[in-house]
Amino acid sequence: MDADNNRGVFTPSKLIILTLIITLFSACFNNNGEESDLPIYTIDEIIVNPPDSFLINIPLKSYSNTNAFIRFADNAVWCIKKQSAANSIIHFDREEGAEHPIIINIIDSIAFEKDILYVITGDNNNYQESRIAQLKFKKLTTDYISFYKKL
Repeated sequence: MDADNNRGVFTPSKLIILTLIITLFSACFNNNGEESDLPIYTIDEIIVNPPDSFLINIPLKSYSNTNAFIRFADNAVWCIKKQSAANSIIHFDREEGAEHPIIINIIDSIAFEKDILYVITGDNNNYQESRIAQLKFKKLTTDYISFYKKL
């Protein structure tokens, strides 16, 4: 069989990667009615050692960016999902700055290192009205060491 006949065919390695992606993101969407019981944090204080699932409300203004700060207790992979203000720009960085900050479009998973102060910056993306960007965090059981997207 030549290479042209293999186009579009799922190889075992492609199936494994596809299964991993589906599993990772299905964990992010599985909510089971827990949303109303989650603690909600604001930007008023540094968030330190949050629980395995929680929400952060970030007020977005039309004229400047808003920052929230968070520090985790252990190395872990977290699923982060925008619950509101979908067209806002939310990015994550280390307080001292990272080589490549990560922007959350709607949903993503990121491996955070313990005891590092992270900055979450909310940008209203030229939207004229003030509004709230709510982010849902859910700690995943994915292996931190082998996870590819670290900050």
